[in-house]
Order: sequence, then structure tokens, then C-alpha cells
Amino acid sequence: MYRQAPGCMRGRYRESMRRVTGFLLALALLATVVSGCATEQPKPSAPAPAPKPAVQDTLTIGTPYSIETLDPTKYSSDGDMYILSQIYEPIVSIDGTTVVPRLAESWTNPDDKTWVFKIRKGLYWHDGNEVFPKGTKKEVTAKDAKYTYDYILDPANKARLQSTLAENIASVEAPDDYTLKVTTKAPYAFFLQDLNRIPIFSKEVRDKLGPDKFAKTPIGCGPFIFTEYKPDDRVVLTRNDNFFIKPKVAKVIFRIIPDKSVALMALESGEIDIALQIPATDVPRLLKDNKVTVIRNTFGWYRYAAFNFNVPLFQDAKIREAIACAVDMAEITKTIFPEAMLAEPAYGPVPRGLLGFTEDWKKMWEYNPEKAKTILTGAGWVLGKDGIFAKGGKKLSFSLKVHNDPARQKMATLISTQLRAVGIDAKVAVRDWATHLDEIRKGDTEMFIMGGGSTPDGLLYMFHTKIAAGQSHNTFYKSKALDDLLDKAKGTVDDKKRTEMWTQAATMTVKDRVHLGGYLEYVQIGTSKKVEQFDPATPWVSLCNVKRNVGFVAK
Repeated sequence: MYRQAPGCMRGRYRESMRRVTGFLLALALLATVVSGCATEQPKPSAPAPAPKPAVQDTLTIGTPYSIETLDPTKYSSDGDMYILSQIYEPIVSIDGTTVVPRLAESWTNPDDKTWVFKIRKGLYWHDGNEVFPKGTKKEVTAKDAKYTYDYILDPANKARLQSTLAENIASVEAPDDYTLKVTTKAPYAFFLQDLNRIPIFSKEVRDKLGPDKFAKTPIGCGPFIFTEYKPDDRVVLTRNDNFFIKPKVAKVIFRIIPDKSVALMALESGEIDIALQIPATDVPRLLKDNKVTVIRNTFGWYRYAAFNFNVPLFQDAKIREAIACAVDMAEITKTIFPEAMLAEPAYGPVPRGLLGFTEDWKKMWEYNPEKAKTILTGAGWVLGKDGIFAKGGKKLSFSLKVHNDPARQKMATLISTQLRAVGIDAKVAVRDWATHLDEIRKGDTEMFIMGGGSTPDGLLYMFHTKIAAGQSHNTFYKSKALDDLLDKAKGTVDDKKRTEMWTQAATMTVKDRVHLGGYLEYVQIGTSKKVEQFDPATPWVSLCNVKRNVGFVAK
């Protein structure tokens, strides 16, 4: 049996003891370190403050109107102007009944024919485009305003408002970069109203882009920069960081939603923040809603049925009078708008609340279907077996054109039904908005339904032979006596005297049955409760100016 020597045993024992002792010392040291760390831990710090909720910075607006053009010299509808008002700056704008400084920060009227405007300093054309590269600071000056007015005054350019400006403006001068002087041919009561409709644009931009691009990619100096347009879908604008007031929202999206009911659903679901027109039938319910604010426009918007006086049938005053006797516009208004707050019958072409309105017009209408038949019979029309009058082998039949707005379509249908009851065949023809405007301007109508003219100078654009020509209210009605009276009224600065003439002029159109009457619609705009400063409720004026800055309530 093998046995170890006693000396080897003792050596191994001592070695083992050294290892155990070293191990125990290491454990003791580790315990000391851990213990020290535990007693010297830092005090816990206060919790970090919760981040503030971000304020919404994209405003989405539902508009019922498609875009015809973004050329500031040729726009013709509310849809166009809603966009242009955010991109361009006019000299002044009219917000409700208030004149708001825009490109001009102030002005004086030293005499009845002279206007001197002080142009705002530090306003620049939008940059980051093919005309003005990013970082360019090209200041807007009085010379840009002079160029704009000179361009519109030139008949070769076929600009909107050319005839109006040419008739009233004698000269435009820019003695220095910040002074614009305009002299009118005679005192003109609606001068600032006209300037409100003229966005100022750059010659450099127009020359470099050419007419087609100029109408599709606008470059202005307003609070928002044009970014994108998808036809019949949306227009996207972004904040102009160089504007003299910082817009509260970084982006504005105009979504084209022709159907008011669809727009309301989008508003209630949070897809959009503002619906520029909501269905009248939903207003009572929405007034109790804690998420939607309903805003009624200040003046009733004039909606009317009109005759095209280029059509031989409607040149006969007896035909117009018979149609007037056959239609009960009060009943039609009540049927479309059961709630009185939503609309009232329009017996004349000036809305209640504007200078020139009178209750006397109501007395000039008589709903009398039997009288309508008597008038037609006396004029040689014979009632046929089909229940429709005819004369010389031709039926008393014509089209009644209307665009695809639910309330106006109802108006057309009800007029057609009432006319058929007395033997007149009015065929309703529905058009999209752009086609409807184009056909009215060209005269490709017989009877039509339209809206607008709800401004202090609205009679000029509906009835003055020269001014109404080519406009979207054109009835081709011609009356030298009416033109002369309107000219005299617009040259009268005294409000009282002008009001008397304005009432007289409007009364002439009622007597002559230029329009069939209609209704004053108190358009209801719906906004999210989160939206602030959108009242007066109009996008005709920029969303950001010295009077308002539309945005969202901070949470």
C-alpha cells in the first residue's frame, strides 16, 4: 500500500490554509464595499415634469367649392378667393363691416377723389420657389401695387374687375417704395370695397412663371404659402415664417367637400376643424352639442332664381309676371328651412341689414296661380291636353339650371312643381359648380338659380350692364335708367342720399322681375370647440391679420 510521507502532508495542509484564508479575506473586502455603497446612495431626485401637451397646429377646413383658378386677376368664386385670401395681401380687406389694414398699414383721404396709402414695411414675397430661392427677402413695395392695378386696368389682360377699375380710377402713382396714391375720376363710395377684391401680385413672378403656372402655383406675400393642390380634393398651405405676424397654425388644409352632410360628419368625427357650410336641418341638434360651435353669418346670403334676358321668351314682361304669380317663395323658403333662424324670403336683392333694404318689397309680390293662368291666356297661350301652355306650336318649356347644392336644388324642384301646376314646364338641370358658373357667364342658360351679391355694392355686380358682364350673376338685363342711377349712387359719399338711390335702384329690378326672388340664407358655419378667433366667420379675409389670428385653444 502506498503511503505519503508526513512532510508532504504538512506542506499541502499549509497551502490549503493559505487559499482558504485568502478567500475569506476577499469575501470580507467585498462585503465592506457592498455595505459602503448601500450607505452612500444618492438621494432620489424629483420626478421630471410631464411634457406639456402639444397644441394642434394643422387647421383643416371643409369647403363646398371646387377651385376654378388661383390667378388673382381672374378668380370668380368663393372657392377661389378662400385660397387667394391666405396667399396674397390686398391693400385693405373688409371683415364684416370693418375695413382691415393689410398691405397698407394706414391711409388718408385728403379729398373726395384722392387716396394715399402707406405701405407696410418688412413684408416679403414668399421664398423657396423657382422665382425667389430660399432665403431671398424680396420686399413688397408700392410699385408692386401700382403694377397690379395697371395690369388690371389694361383691357388686353381681360382681368376680373377691369371695367370697374377703368370706370373709376383716373391714375395710380407710387412716388416712393412705401407710398401709393390713387386718384378716382369722381367721388366713389365703394372704392375700398373694390380694393378689398384685388390681391397684390409681383410682376417678376408673373413674367417668370407665365400665365399657366401663375394660375396654378401662386406666389404671394400673405400669411400662408401655397404648397399643394389636388383638384377636387384639397389645397395645402404652410405658414409663412417671414410674415409680420406669426400665424398660430403651421399648416392650413382646405378639403373640398361639396356635400354639406358629409362635411358635417367630417367635423363631428374630427377629420376637419371647420365646415364652412353645414345642413340647416342639423342646426337645432348642433346648438346643444358640446363639441361643435355654430356660427351664423352676419347678413343673410342672397339666393335667387333669375331670368336670362337674352332668351326671347323672357324678354316678354308678361311671361316674367306670370311666373312670378305662380311661385310662392315664402312657402318654398319655409319648406327648405323649417327653422326661421336659418332663412327668410328675399323679396328684393339687398339683404336685411345692408343700406338700401326695405320691407316695402314684400308688397310687390302676389302669389296667385289663377292670375298667372289669366295672364298667359290673355297673351295668346293655350293650355294643352298635357296640362302645359303652348303658343304657335311651341310649348311653354325651358330649363332651370342649378348647381349641386342641396338647398338650392330643393328650391329649383319646388319652383318647377309650382310652375307645372299652372301649366309651365320648367325642367331642372343640375350642374357642378364650375360648369354652372361658366354657363351663367356665357349666357348658356334660360332660368337659373344663383347666390351672392350680398355686399354693400352687390347691385353693381348683379345688374349694372358693364360691371355684370361676364360675371357669375349675369342676366344680360340692360337698362340705361338703372345704370345711370347706380352710377349716381356709387358716386355719392353721403350714406343717407346713397341709401335712397340704392333702394330706388333695387326696387326697379323688383318691378321689372329681373329676379324671381328667393331667400336670404343665414349660412351656418360649424367649427370645433377647439378653434378660436374664427368669428366673423369668413375665409374671404385671411386667417391671420391685425384683427384675428385663427388657431386652437391651448389645452
